[in-house]
Amino acid sequence: MFGGLGDIGGMLKKANELKGKMAAVEKELQNTVIKEVSRDGALEVEITGKMKLKSVRLLQDFAAADRAKIEKTIYEVFNAALERVGQTAQQKLAGATGGLKIPGLF
Repeated sequence: MFGGLGDIGGMLKKANELKGKMAAVEKELQNTVIKEVSRDGALEVEITGKMKLKSVRLLQDFAAADRAKIEKTIYEVFNAALERVGQTAQQKLAGATGGLKIPGLF
């Protein structure tokens, strides 16, 4: 009658272990900073593993006429950084979950 309770206990233990691993990954992502530089070396963007913009730096001087180029460069570099953050988070979470796909996590 109560033979299945041992399985529930094991599942709860694994769930608690997974919760601890997830918390560790969450903390690691908070401390992770991804740096992305534009192809032409004109712009640098830093973004945290929690997808928060940390800094934007113009690495070259721009004339006012280059506004469209600057805006396009910011867009491209920021999106490249976001993509890398997503990949980094997926790798870290896959390690914590043993490859188990959990809905809502990247």
